[in-house]
Amino acid sequence: MEELSRAATAAGRTALFVAYDIPQRDCGSFAAGGAPDAASYRAWVDALSAGLADRRAWVVLEPDAVPHALDGCGPKGVDAAERYALLAYAVAELKRHPRVRGCTWTRATRAGRRTAPRWWTR
Repeated sequence: MEELSRAATAAGRTALFVAYDIPQRDCGSFAAGGAPDAASYRAWVDALSAGLADRRAWVVLEPDAVPHALDGCGPKGVDAAERYALLAYAVAELKRHPRVRGCTWTRATRAGRRTAPRWWTR
């Protein structure tokens, strides 16, 4: 992140990242992976945040995390609550940087359809 955000800044551009590492991130195993647990995810978010520092950037945060929690494909019960807590942690950490903007998907339109993005700023 740091190298890419520095390059964008040097070119007079704003970097755009898609942050996609939440535990149990992929229902269909097409993009298997993600952090193995909550502590690893928080460490990954901390590294992402540090890499962006004071440079301008847009971050699309975990685009599948909320839709999968709502469509029955994602984690349930305690795991779903942990997912929302991890998203809140990531948003709070990234909002510490006044030049970072981003979004996460937060409003369901109905099961099976993409949810509407919710943009956040500082």
